Amino acid sequence: MNIIRVQGKGRVEADPDQVSLSFQLESRSPHYAACVEELHGATESLRHEILDAGLTGEHLKTRSFTVQTLYRTDCRDRRVFDAYEASHDLVITFPFRQDLLGRVLAQVGQGQSGAQVNVTFSIADSEGLRQRVLARAVEEARSNARTLAAAAGLKLGEILQIDYGSVEVHIRESEHRFEL
Repeated sequence: MNIIRVQGKGRVEADPDQVSLSFQLESRSPHYAACVEELHGATESLRHEILDAGLTGEHLKTRSFTVQTLYRTDCRDRRVFDAYEASHDLVITFPFRQDLLGRVLAQVGQGQSGAQVNVTFSIADSEGLRQRVLARAVEEARSNARTLAAAAGLKLGEILQIDYGSVEVHIRESEHRFEL
């Protein structure tokens, strides 16, 4: 019995079919209540901007919400309270349509929230994409095995073993940051 060991690599490309918008809102004030209230107002403005663009605000999710104290050093090298700084990071993911993305970015850019925006394009079914890559790798390995068998004057038989060890699947997402 002759054994031919081959390795296959798969590559699949796909256009993005979903987009995630990450928003960062910030406020700063020497008074805690004013700091949080200002941030709340910016968050509500952002929700309205998203609704006005045609998305539902219920899909806007909080990733983090923090309030921290800021200090400065006075002329005697003492640490002195300076202000409160609050930040609210939110994300919304929706099917990618250029017109809808344009409307959302325009509304946020013209709105009162003052949000910084990161745009990430991705594939909704990354598992399906991974399965296609693996299938392509097997196709390539089988083709390589046929070529080697033919060159050696042998007939390719059944696959005896598939080693599914180190598999790298890279899904490249593109991210863009906008200050609106």
